[in-house]
Amino acid sequence: CRIDHSVYKLDERISSKVGAMLEPFSVGAQAAILSQPEKDQNAIVFGAGMIGMAAAIALKYLGCGKVMLVNRSTYRLDIAEELGFETCSPVQEDLKERALRVFGEAPGIMGQAFQADIFVDAAGADDAFDAFTRYGKLGAVFTIVGMHHRTMTFNPDMLLYASWRIQGSGGYTDQSVRLSMEIMRSGKFELDRLITQEYPLENLEEAIRKA
Repeated sequence: CRIDHSVYKLDERISSKVGAMLEPFSVGAQAAILSQPEKDQNAIVFGAGMIGMAAAIALKYLGCGKVMLVNRSTYRLDIAEELGFETCSPVQEDLKERALRVFGEAPGIMGQAFQADIFVDAAGADDAFDAFTRYGKLGAVFTIVGMHHRTMTFNPDMLLYASWRIQGSGGYTDQSVRLSMEIMRSGKFELDRLITQEYPLENLEEAIRKA
């Protein structure tokens, strides 16, 4: 093991409780970094688990204006709202209508699109890619960080004429680990809210099953 390579020393301003999230948080932060957010751009993140939440937080920290989390579980979305994010549960409201209210309208290859520059798939669900191909604005980026279990298909002509960028984001780098620690040190987000349950080490198996 090498310090600052496979082992990182936590700043004293980061609690052990929050620091325990560093690995999955860095995975989400990596997706945000690769999406190359610019100041006041808008983003939509599908999946409000730890990695999706981390991606949303990192996008906001890196300068995005409006960031919306999309998730079927309203329990997770309640936490996202407490952290200051826009939210949508597609089982309760129409994603298109909600996103147009939040972001506004932009030109897209299929007509009406969301004024969202970045789409992040942290759910590994077809719904995210379907939404991107239907409502992605010209020049938008789609970053995949969620695991998919079947092949996705798309028309490459749409990629061409819409000037889209589709990319993957696997794991994390030193850059995303350092960004995650910077966010944790900053105190700008109440990251304790991402922890919903705690288990003693002897109950590790129970914790994994619950997760």
